[in-house]
Amino acid sequence: MNVAARNYHRRQCMYYMQREQNVKHRSHTVGLEEIAHILQHSTRNYTTLHLDVFYDELHDVHMNSVLNTVFNEDWTSRLRILKLGLGSSSERYAPAISAALPKMVGLKDLLLICAATFPATKYFPDLRLENDTLERLVLLTVLPGVINCPKLRVLQVSAHLDVESAFGKQYAQHAGEEPFWKVRQLEHFTINLQNLPKCGAADDPPSQTENRPGYKMQFYQQLTKLQKLEIYEVPVPQKVFQGICEHCSSLEELTLHDLNLIDPEALQDLSKLSRLQRLAIYKLHTTRPISFANVQAPRLVEVRLGREVQVHRDSQQHLKHLIVNVKKPYQPIRLTLAS
Repeated sequence: MNVAARNYHRRQCMYYMQREQNVKHRSHTVGLEEIAHILQHSTRNYTTLHLDVFYDELHDVHMNSVLNTVFNEDWTSRLRILKLGLGSSSERYAPAISAALPKMVGLKDLLLICAATFPATKYFPDLRLENDTLERLVLLTVLPGVINCPKLRVLQVSAHLDVESAFGKQYAQHAGEEPFWKVRQLEHFTINLQNLPKCGAADDPPSQTENRPGYKMQFYQQLTKLQKLEIYEVPVPQKVFQGICEHCSSLEELTLHDLNLIDPEALQDLSKLSRLQRLAIYKLHTTRPISFANVQAPRLVEVRLGREVQVHRDSQQHLKHLIVNVKKPYQPIRLTLAS
């Protein structure tokens, strides 16, 4: 079973219920008071919950009633997927969310997504994400004050949060320690704007406040267990690219939407990624066509290059040779070059 209470208007919520593997469903617009009543008296086992957490002075008591119900131990022990819609008034409920998360003993996925409006700030210092079973975390609206989830392996973030700089600053200022965000164990990290829901036009995502390549370098130096890295929407400077190749030695898949190289020969640093199997570069800013001539990638099976990526003609043959000579089990082989 899954249940969702979503805020679409200032004083209304959508209560939605659907049985697993059953296309029949019912939905209707009700008030928070009715939602609280329904949830309190429900005897069904819900494993997925989508709840927009918002503050309305007239309905605060009902919002608290909903939270008290779904954060009750009878509920929290069953949850596997939790989606929280956060908006401009959600920060006041950060302590309640923080207190409930450690009790969710079976939680696997946590998504902090956009509700009706973007939060006024991109950082909730009082929001602590602490859970012993969480494996996947999606941050599309706010950066919490703490992330402490030992089993966390997958992290997807919105580009506007600039977590590379925030996490890197932590390491730089605390001698490599992790007093706030424990992310060294990550195996899959994605920066993306593509999946952001549409919010009010007057509440655009907050802009970046600090962007230092040095902090980003500090961040990637810690990700020695990372196997898959996807960076969309955010330009990757040469120094950061080289840092990724130097320190993320376990990488098997690397996707860069926008790469900036001062020296086209810097691509040879890919040779340091001995486990690399799949490479994608969709945009490349450089002074001349790039060269793969000095790239050694013994496990490379797939390369995707965007139309704007110019590869030196002599280098194309070497790249094809690299991929064609890969032996099983690293098949199938795929090469997409700029036309």
